Amino acid sequence: MRTERVNRYYCDFCKKSGCSAYHIRRHEERCTLNPGRKCGMPHEMMTTPEALEAAVWAIPDVRQFAITTDGDTGDGWTFYSIPDDVVDKTLADLEDRLDGCPVCVYSALRQAGWAGFITDKFDLEERIAAYWSDVNQEEDRYSYGY
Repeated sequence: MRTERVNRYYCDFCKKSGCSAYHIRRHEERCTLNPGRKCGMPHEMMTTPEALEAAVWAIPDVRQFAITTDGDTGDGWTFYSIPDDVVDKTLADLEDRLDGCPVCVYSALRQAGWAGFITDKFDLEERIAAYWSDVNQEEDRYSYGY
């Protein structure tokens, strides 16, 4: 029987781990829970860590939407019900603050604790596809078909 000891590296911001320090270091630079993250999406106005932090602070605290129920056993369950108008207003505000970058908006939502509560309103993959569609249409306007 053979045993080996391996090093395991963990992201300081999320639960991601791996056996390569290089890959985890590269992940940490762009981790959506990293307040000082670098955005990997190509947009003209790169979102600064300060702009991301300001956007996170502008999001209402999710705990103000908590609804606690007292069950038959006396154990209280806490549910969060964020009104649709608040979600729509928050998403619009984030898109304005973060230049419409879907990954930066998602990062702000994750850092504010909202990401798990509005999955039906914010589909990251769909928004990234729409973002790239807009970028490609913009580039096609300047393409001369050579």
